[in-house]
Amino acid sequence: MKLSFLFMIFISLISTLACQKNQPIQVQRWSLEQGSMPDDVAEATKILEEKNISTRFAEQTALIAPQRVKGILVAGHEIHGVKDQNGQWLEVSLKQKPSLSFLESLSAQYLEKTIPHQEKIFSEKYKNWKIHQSKVVYFQPQEDADFVLAYEIIAFSPNETDVVRFRFSRQAELLEQKSMANHFVQGEARVFNGRPDAEPLNLQHLPDLLGSGYLKGSRIHLVSDLSQQAYSTNHVFKFEP
Repeated sequence: MKLSFLFMIFISLISTLACQKNQPIQVQRWSLEQGSMPDDVAEATKILEEKNISTRFAEQTALIAPQRVKGILVAGHEIHGVKDQNGQWLEVSLKQKPSLSFLESLSAQYLEKTIPHQEKIFSEKYKNWKIHQSKVVYFQPQEDADFVLAYEIIAFSPNETDVVRFRFSRQAELLEQKSMANHFVQGEARVFNGRPDAEPLNLQHLPDLLGSGYLKGSRIHLVSDLSQQAYSTNHVFKFEP
């Protein structure tokens, strides 16, 4: 117990001493008209290919993927890309990633190990909220502020009418609380437009989903007789009948 307490103090001290100082965040943009793709942009497209959320429009595909530094998610620093119908990259944009010191990476590892404890604290304070996702992120509380490490918990409100993102410090201090309902995403689903025995399955766009992975949004709400709800991390629902 004493060693664990001392380690927590050590992590807190080194994180305070090694915090990321204010730096202007550069945004890099590349388009096909500019010619050859720079090496760092090419590396970014590999991330887009590996793990992305995609949306199709006007025979083009828009992709978005998160950025990480030393394995820690950098909140708000996504990579964006657009392909044509032949898979040719048309444009790519990304923000310059902040640096994460060795001491901060140690602190991040400790925070990841203590996520279950943070979830317990959350559940005791926010009764009847359902935790959807928990992780450690590196983010700016404000545009001109230093980057900080934080616990991020995304949870459904008790009546499941909202999805809220909470960010807490290592001392469980609330740093941010933001409704995700204002950040709708577009999904896709294979559905029957008419009678299942007379109509084929068709791919339909699902606008204004909450972004929670479930079929819920400002225009759609799924009611099921099953205890398990339809879920997709990229909001693409292509289930067999």
